[in-house]
Amino acid sequence: MNTKNQAIVFYFPVFHPWNLIILFYSKLYSIRSILTIHDYDFHFGEKSKIAFIFNI
Repeated sequence: MNTKNQAIVFYFPVFHPWNLIILFYSKLYSIRSILTIHDYDFHFGEKSKIAFIFNI
């Protein structure tokens, strides 16, 4: 497998507190990252204070 011309990208399909740790290391090693928000409002039963703070 030839990996010489392949780029590494971290894709986050939804926000999760673990993303912050992975994002820190991706910036440290110059790895691109993409975050998409599939739903702006939380689903019923999701009550994460960390996610709420980053959603403001």
